[in-house]
Amino acid sequence: MKKLLLSITILLLCTSLRAGDVEFYLDYARFQGPDDQPYVEVYLSIDATSVSYKPTEASTWQASVNIQLQVFQLVGKDSVAKFTDNYNLLSPQFPDTTLEYTRQNFVEMRRIPLAPGEYLVQVMMKDNQDDGGTPVVNFAEFELEASNGTDFHFSDLEFVARVTKSDQESILNKNGYEIVPFGINSNFVDQKKLGFYLEYYHADKVFKDDFYAQATILQGDRPLLMYDITRKKSPKPIDIFSGEFDIEKLPSQTYRLQVKLFNKEQPEGKVMNKTFYVANSKVMPDMAEYSLSRSESEFLNEYSEEQLDYYIKTLIHISTEGEIRFAKALETFDDKKNYLFAFWEKRLSADKTVEGLWKGHLSALDYTNEMFKSVLRDGWMTDRGRVFLQYGIPSDIERFMREADRLPHEIWKYDKLGAQAQVIFVFLDDDLATDEYPLIHSNKYGELQNFGWETMLEDGRTPLQESNRTRDDYEKNRSLIRDTGRN
Repeated sequence: MKKLLLSITILLLCTSLRAGDVEFYLDYARFQGPDDQPYVEVYLSIDATSVSYKPTEASTWQASVNIQLQVFQLVGKDSVAKFTDNYNLLSPQFPDTTLEYTRQNFVEMRRIPLAPGEYLVQVMMKDNQDDGGTPVVNFAEFELEASNGTDFHFSDLEFVARVTKSDQESILNKNGYEIVPFGINSNFVDQKKLGFYLEYYHADKVFKDDFYAQATILQGDRPLLMYDITRKKSPKPIDIFSGEFDIEKLPSQTYRLQVKLFNKEQPEGKVMNKTFYVANSKVMPDMAEYSLSRSESEFLNEYSEEQLDYYIKTLIHISTEGEIRFAKALETFDDKKNYLFAFWEKRLSADKTVEGLWKGHLSALDYTNEMFKSVLRDGWMTDRGRVFLQYGIPSDIERFMREADRLPHEIWKYDKLGAQAQVIFVFLDDDLATDEYPLIHSNKYGELQNFGWETMLEDGRTPLQESNRTRDDYEKNRSLIRDTGRN
């Protein structure tokens, strides 16, 4: 499908316009209604610092911009107007016009039903309260494809500021949710969150049984381990997939958000991608202690750079937050080799060597990948693999097969972990399909504590006796490893 974005005033990031010119982004996303008819949502994000303000009767300050929005269908060399709207848009009301309040964008959206075809959307915008300003024009070209009512397809992948359940009637509401667009052409400048919203149609024609929807942030072709959301889904004619990533610690560069729908029978599944750019002035990793060249690290030369990339990822369970951020910025083979050596050197004890610690990690890694691999991921990425790598070999493991009134589960026991004695971890095979065995309870300080875990053995559902605070803390930590928001 052709998708060409044209812009007179907008480059990769917002350009600086002279005083009096409104500065705004134009973006769009294509969707399909319940009747299989396509429509487009047009997003306008206006820089609040580029417009003029006047006082209101409420002793606040407000801007007003005139918007002329037109959509033309392209037929050969001709164009036919299919939608026209001319209106004034008011900004939020601010206590004053200092940057404390105006350093933000205010967003406008129009939802326009259209027949299949090629289109050009044109937006002209002018500051109503600045006679010296000139109109600013932006364009975007897109294509809407016809649906036969049975073929699977995705909507566009939309970046959003917020998705919340709502039954209120509003231009921002659909499918039972209020969806607030982000509207800045996939550029995230010093942003803390990246939210996304996606619709997919006729999944019931592709998947007979439950499947998984997975969103992953990739750097090049490499998935970033900490940025992975996976949810279980049931086949429906129309469904949505949305979520949110914490991107506050991503270094400045271009990334790719990939959404994949898959199951055991169709591991390749259906895939949708969208690139985005992060400009993050706050991520300045201190590379000094890990970047020194070390002759003792020569034993790592036997591995390829691809292998080093993989092994560095497997350290996440025993890494500090700073180490995780730093490892993501490594570029050359020597940098990665020196990082691995320095990582283990910092963990040396009197009776150990760096190479010995490294070999021990490889052995543990091989064991987790053999014993705890699931349908969805390598063994070291599962909860059982994480606990094994983080805390070592259990003192005892009790395995329980499926019974009439209980699901399969495992109880790991540690006689002592640090200052805490008689520690247990309970893992439950709650879906009987993936061998994932998520952790449902532990009495270890800092882990998920679920005081009603025995009730979960009957049907896998979370009981009311669970500590919500501990659950929230656990899920936030767990999302760094593999799958936030799992339903």
